[in-house]
Amino acid sequence: MRIQHDLYGGMVSAIFRAARDRYLEACRLVELETELSGPARELTGFDHRTLQDTHDTIAAWFRHARDDGGQMRLGELEQDYETRLAKDWNEFLLAEVAALARIDEFARAVLEATVFANREHGYAAEKELREILRGRYPAAVTD
Repeated sequence: MRIQHDLYGGMVSAIFRAARDRYLEACRLVELETELSGPARELTGFDHRTLQDTHDTIAAWFRHARDDGGQMRLGELEQDYETRLAKDWNEFLLAEVAALARIDEFARAVLEATVFANREHGYAAEKELREILRGRYPAAVTD
């Protein structure tokens, strides 16, 4: 879906921010600094590819769960249809990411994948994210 492609950068950032905010809030609550908290707090950018599979899996589930066959509503113009899809996708992803970030393993794995990008620890975190999402969206995850 072109709309998901066009919104990709913001959506990948939203996945990271939700996990980072949840993790750092937990660290503040217990007054604990970890190997992830400092780098996560200071990270100003990351390799989007570390969360691409996560984004794409959630996007696939959105398309699966909300499949309307590409039909516009009666009287709906193409631009209005695309605006509605973009709004629906944005709302869906943000709600999903908020729910996923409440899963401890997900929040931690997102941070590990981004902080330890392109290293063994990061690759292991990306694999863990796939397994978490496989349980949540079985129809959307393929090997």
